[in-house]
Amino acid sequence: MTLDNARCVLSGALYRHLPQSFPVAVYMRDRPVLPSDAKVLAVDSDLEPVIFQIHDNSFGFVGHPGIKSAMVEDLIIEFDEVPEGTAEKLSRLRAAQGDIAAALAEIMIGLVEATRLMESAR
Repeated sequence: MTLDNARCVLSGALYRHLPQSFPVAVYMRDRPVLPSDAKVLAVDSDLEPVIFQIHDNSFGFVGHPGIKSAMVEDLIIEFDEVPEGTAEKLSRLRAAQGDIAAALAEIMIGLVEATRLMESAR
């Protein structure tokens, strides 16, 4: 698991609701390969994409934008080997939960606007 600070790299992303900087926790064994027409909205400190957009209303996330430590704990118990430093990383994740939730609220508002999920049917 990694806990990093992501940063927005596309001005006005998610109708200006994507925070300029926000915590991102990732518990994955691999990463997606983005198509050439994907727009990267946010990257981690290694400049790897963490939020991206494909076409007008398809969005992808590396990791879960509203991850909680219990979710990671559930994933950890599914595997025979426990990654090194897990207890310390989970502690850091618990400490970041408030900031993750605050960023998630803004991200979700932007996603709803960008995908037009709340528009009335015509």
